[in-house]
Amino acid sequence: MRNFRSFRITTKDELTFFAEEVLNLEGFFVKKLSFYDRARICLDKRLDIGNSLLNRFGHIYIQDLSSMLPPLMLAPKKGALVLDLCASPGGKGSILSELVGSYGIVVANEPVKKRYMTLKKNIERLNLFNVVTTCYKGEEYPETTLFDYVLLDVPCSGWGTADKNPTVLKLWQGNRLEPLIKLQRRLLKKGFSLLKPGGKLIYSTCTTNFAENQQQIMWALKEFSFDLIPLHPVDGFSYDPENPMPETLAIRGHRYYSQGFFIACLEKKETIPSSTTSFSKLNSHKQFINQCMIFDYLTDLGLDCSEISHGLFYRVNENVFYLPMVFENLISEGLFIGRLKKDRFIPSLNLWKLMNKNMKNVIQVDNINEIKRLLNGESLNVSSNNKYLQLFFKDLPLCLVSVKNGRCLITR
Repeated sequence: MRNFRSFRITTKDELTFFAEEVLNLEGFFVKKLSFYDRARICLDKRLDIGNSLLNRFGHIYIQDLSSMLPPLMLAPKKGALVLDLCASPGGKGSILSELVGSYGIVVANEPVKKRYMTLKKNIERLNLFNVVTTCYKGEEYPETTLFDYVLLDVPCSGWGTADKNPTVLKLWQGNRLEPLIKLQRRLLKKGFSLLKPGGKLIYSTCTTNFAENQQQIMWALKEFSFDLIPLHPVDGFSYDPENPMPETLAIRGHRYYSQGFFIACLEKKETIPSSTTSFSKLNSHKQFINQCMIFDYLTDLGLDCSEISHGLFYRVNENVFYLPMVFENLISEGLFIGRLKKDRFIPSLNLWKLMNKNMKNVIQVDNINEIKRLLNGESLNVSSNNKYLQLFFKDLPLCLVSVKNGRCLITR
């Protein structure tokens, strides 16, 4: 069972049909799961979904089924401000991005530089325009902004992954666990401080260790003004029948295989006084660019800017980024969209969420082998004088392609 690969459809709702059609064309036998309308498993063990076109272009995200549950249990409302305090590689944050919608904001934090770069890469591949990234130690996160929701998927011993990584049971024992448990408590303390009164926090781990799970929740309820919000079992998953805290989820797997997980929901009591949330559309630390100028560049490419109509653009040297909101006294980064060289704009080719087949500068390819040729560095004949075209396959937007001398290609 463990060889089944689980993943999520991450494309726009109206494109889900086309995404599944492309998977079928590539030979993937995919099953939709009932607990989440975007959750899928690949039933054919001979094929690697990681090599699919959809994964290459950001229309799916490979993720353990249990790992999808923490953001779904947090269930932020549309337009909410959410903090994902330990965010890399970005799977949970990308679900939060979907849930809060284009006018909500997710702040995805990752303290480890290498993991932070992985987080950034995934956010760009998935075109998460409503996600802001930060790189702070979670337990030292600046308390300049209060959040409606906090997702706290803490570093843990990983005992729930023992089927795949059996060494974790030997590695994380005795004295090695103590610093980890202390870190989890510091993160819980910080999560409480960053939460608005009445706000919700999800605490989750991929371990089955009582000391990192139920015992941490008991400690948090004693130390902070939290209420424990009961969570209800989700269809398809199996649970620990001896869980001493039935209001929480102690997951032991899924019928199509998933790792062990623990999830608890805490709500900050309304009576706790709070400081004012501090965010602004002005920030002296960034070199902002005229919004209309960038919109002109993007619309000239045939792109639809409605997804990014309410944010700001800034530059670092030649690189141009989109930021949905700027937070005062918080070092944050937005989504890379291209480069400005003097008065010439060179777009990121990975802007598929802005692509629109009904607009200009479009090339429609219906042969999957031609797409594979492009990915292998070959070029295709086109009858266009434009520098860039929007590449679609079976009505699914893939990326921008460069055009030169009547040939188009995917440049890196």
